[in-house]
Formats: sequence, structure tokens, C-alpha cells
Amino acid sequence: MQVGLNTQHPVESFELVPAFGGVFDVYRDGEKIFSKKDEGDHADPSAIIRMLQK
Repeated sequence: MQVGLNTQHPVESFELVPAFGGVFDVYRDGEKIFSKKDEGDHADPSAIIRMLQK
């Protein structure tokens, strides 16, 4: 997912941070923009792309 997001939608920086049990967070420029744990479900890749573009 990270490679596809980075090549298709470049931003200054973003990071997918894996955690225990398949949970992950997405950070853009140091700010958390998505947390699977907080949301309770995986985000659709297109939803992540929209969040990165804001």
C-alpha cells in the first residue's frame, strides 16, 4: 500500500506505522490522519489518498 500511495500521490512525507494485531496508523507530515484502531476497520485506499491530499 505504501509504495502505491507514494508513487501515485506524492506528498512531502507520510508513514504507515504498523502495530500489534494488524492495526496501523497513517501519518502525514508528522500528524496522524488515520488509525485503524480508532476507526475499528481498514480504510479504503482511496479514502487514505483523499486524506493525504487535504
